[in-house]
Amino acid sequence: MEGGNAFYTVRWEPLPNLAQDLIVPPLAVLMPLALASKLFLVMVFGLIAGGAIWLNRVATGAWRVWPLLAFLLLYNRIFLWGFVNYLFGIGVALGGIALWLSLEPRRSWVRVLALVGCGAPLLFQPHCRSWVLRAGYPGG
Repeated sequence: MEGGNAFYTVRWEPLPNLAQDLIVPPLAVLMPLALASKLFLVMVFGLIAGGAIWLNRVATGAWRVWPLLAFLLLYNRIFLWGFVNYLFGIGVALGGIALWLSLEPRRSWVRVLALVGCGAPLLFQPHCRSWVLRAGYPGG
């Protein structure tokens, strides 16, 4: 065996913390890699800010100025440390909670189908902690 082949094996299995690894390579086929990575970061910021705004709209029933404060918190220590998959998951979790609340008047099986069928696998890929955040939401 050559190199590290004696110590490493390839095991294909779904792992958390792979959002960037699943989104950026297909984008890199269409554009330069640096631009694809920057687009992913813009997507992270858009998910967090949009999720906060949408969640506030659904929870209060009106458009307010307060969720715009989320823009002040986008550039934070977690982002500087490079945990962009976690931040992507937080944005998806905020959107999932807002979706759950917006589907409140509908039948319960529609909500369960929308969020368990789509939301849980979608949240598992960015980061396990965002999946736990969504699972810990009351009624989820």
